[in-house]
This record gives sequence, structure tokens and C-alpha cells, in this order.
Amino acid sequence: MEIALILSYPWWYTVFCVICGAIYAWLMYRKEPLLNEVSTWTGRVLIASRFLMVTFLAFLLLGPMIRTFSREVEKPIIILAVDDSKSIINSKDSLARKEQIKTDFEKLNNELKSDYDVRQFSFGDHVAEKIEFQFQDRLTNFTQFYNYLDVQFTNRNVGAIVMATDGLFNEGTNPVYGPSRIKVPIYPIALGDSTVRKDLLIARVNHNKIAFLGNSFPLEIIIDAKQAAGSRSNLTIEEDSVVVYNRAIEISGSNFHLTVPAFLDAKSKGIHHYKVKLSPIEGEVTLINNQYDLFVEVIEQKQKVLVLFAAPHPDLAVLRQTLESNLNYEISVVKADEFTGRLGDYNLLVLHNIPSVAGNESALLKKVDEAGISTWSILGASTNIEEFNEGKFGISISQANGQLNDVQASPVENFSLFTVSDELLDAIKTWPPLKSPFGVYQSKASCTCGRRILEMAVDGF
Repeated sequence: MEIALILSYPWWYTVFCVICGAIYAWLMYRKEPLLNEVSTWTGRVLIASRFLMVTFLAFLLLGPMIRTFSREVEKPIIILAVDDSKSIINSKDSLARKEQIKTDFEKLNNELKSDYDVRQFSFGDHVAEKIEFQFQDRLTNFTQFYNYLDVQFTNRNVGAIVMATDGLFNEGTNPVYGPSRIKVPIYPIALGDSTVRKDLLIARVNHNKIAFLGNSFPLEIIIDAKQAAGSRSNLTIEEDSVVVYNRAIEISGSNFHLTVPAFLDAKSKGIHHYKVKLSPIEGEVTLINNQYDLFVEVIEQKQKVLVLFAAPHPDLAVLRQTLESNLNYEISVVKADEFTGRLGDYNLLVLHNIPSVAGNESALLKKVDEAGISTWSILGASTNIEEFNEGKFGISISQANGQLNDVQASPVENFSLFTVSDELLDAIKTWPPLKSPFGVYQSKASCTCGRRILEMAVDGF
């Protein structure tokens, strides 16, 4: 370790510190009568102490700092990674192949660890900081692995990435792009068989983990086929050996890809086990990937919606009819001044023309703010805009003059919280306009309401 003293000013400024100390001590004791009453050595000690103290204080004004230098030698990091997907050992002698990969990789690790800091990883449908050589993952996602390395090893002394894989991937981007922030060489170890063989497989099934009783819930089945043009298969979904979905699959090319949407009915509560199966085709290299198991929990839980209104309006009947068409919603429509329940008992609050011009809902709005409940505000001709601006609704309306505008909804292009179908986006553009209070709409600085999905358009702008 090296230690150095540095100053904010040139070193020759210390001369002035010494001069200041000497002048101060001289002025302090040049006519001091007490020096005559003490011994010569005591007087000299007092003068020297005063001189040193003032000199030191003046020296501190130069901003001295002590800088330490320490050096630590760190071994370069070598990242050893193994693709843990099923395709690696997809051969007749899979056990011997698995043992051979394990033996070779352990030998490589032993050779490198004396000179390098070796970090081991396995990747497939997830990333693990160890290599288990199980080869059971159904997915291979290089992007997820690269992103993990970017987070863990940015600005670290990484020397190289050694990656054993067959190069096949069914999720994420192409592996040739590599990590975005770690610019190090990647040394691939080619595994598997590069020969493309005849195979039909279920690559992935997208589904929700929870469904509501009495509803239909969607599945999205991703089917791939290699070198199987002209073949036919049958896609089935079974629950307790009972077929609940059936569809014929015609394979039209040697590199076939198909996304099949399916809808199942949630008829009973509990955890349901579904098996998605593809009937085998002649000459298929393996049948392991022809089946996919998934679990969906069906629950009975109604979402409670409270609609509070200031005065009767045709919108209220439409709201009730629309929301009650979904069996998972329990709707309560109550006049604001007649509501005596607890706002915390509801999942959503709809305020229709509240705060109103004719009423006094300040106490209600205070309870809404305290409850922290999700709120949908519907404004109209009888809405008190000034009082609305004072509330915690996330937006304010300035330059309001009591008039209404015909406005239409315009979808926000970069909305990404969930997917909106193109059919719905096209339909929104054709819907009739709504009446909205005239004014300039702005988000408040304290707004934490998230992203917008629709914007207001007046006369197409």
C-alpha cells in the first residue's frame, strides 16, 4: 500500500502557513508580562506551541488530503456454461453422451482453475450458477443467459466465455449476437447432432396460471416440425384422460411453425392438470417432445365494483348491463349521498359526474383518497371541474368554460403493459365520439397513475 499527502494548492503555500504561525506567536508574546514570571524553557514551550498550532490551522486551509494506493491482483474470470436442454442428449445412447459431457467439462474446469477464476453456469429455460448436467429443460433461451451475464459481470475482469451448446434455441433472440455489455471472446463447444432429423414437437404453451370459475381461458400452443412436410398429426388436450380439445395438424413445409389458439372452460374449482399431445408421425426421431403438461388453478372470486353517481343518467344502466355480463363481477350502483358502506370492501370504484356542481361530495372524496381504491372517473356536463382539479385524480383540466367537446379515443402506439389486438385498435377508431368537458388536460406532477393506453382526439387531432 502506498500513502501520499496531496494539497489543493501548490506546496510552496506552506511557507505562508509558517510565516502566519511565527507572526501570530510574536504578536501574542512580544509584550506579555507573564513570560517574566515563568522559567525560560516554559516561555519557549508556550511560544512554540502557539506557533505550531496556528501553523497547523493555516495548513488545514490548504485542503490537505491523504491518498492511499492499494493494488490487488485478480485472476481473470472465465465463464463456463452448459446448455441444459433436452436436445443436447437427444440420441440413442443418451446416458453415455451425458457422462462424456460431464467428464470432459470437469477436466476442462480443473485445467483452468489454477490460473483463472472459473464461474460455472447452466442455462435453458432458466439460469443456474452451477452445472448439474441434468439436460431436462424444454427451452433454450440464450437472451436470458446473456442478460444475466450483463448484470453480473459488467465492469468485471472477464477473460472469456466458454459455452457448450448445440446452438438450437426456441425462445429469445439468435445466440450469435452475444451479451450487449460484456465484450469478450466467446468460445463455443459444439454439442449435439447437426443433422436435422424428422421431428414434430410442442415448443411451448403459453397460458395463465389462474382462471376464474365459469369463464373460458386461453392457451397458445407453439408447434414446430422439421423435415416432416406432407405429414399429418392430431393435436389434443386431455384432462383426466378425457379429450377437451381436438384439432388436425397439416404439416406444409420442412421447417414448419404453427401457433394454435385454444380456449378451455373452467367448470370446477381447484388445480386442473392438462396434457397437450401431438400424435406421432412416421419416422420421428423422438416422441419425448410430443407432450406438454400444464397446470391451471380455477378459483371462484368475484371482483366487487361500486358505481357512485350524483344524479340519474342513461350511462348508469349501460355500465351495469355491461359489467354484469361478466359473472366474475359483483356490481353495486348507489347514489353518492346514500352510500353508507366501506369503500375498502370494493376492488374498483366508478365515480359518475362526481364531484358534481349541485352536490357536496368533499367528504366522500376524502374517504376515496384514504381508502386507496382504484378509481375510474367519468366526467360530464354536471361535473364540478374546479373541485375535480383539487382532488387526487392524477390530472387537471385548465381553461374549462363549462362547455362540452366531441372527442374520440386515439390508441397510444408505445403502450406495452399488455397486448391489444389489431381488431380492437381498428374498432376504437370507428367508435362514435364522447362528450368531454372543454379544456386543457394535463397530468399532475404527483401523478403515479402509470402509462396511458388511449389519448383524446378532437377533430382528428
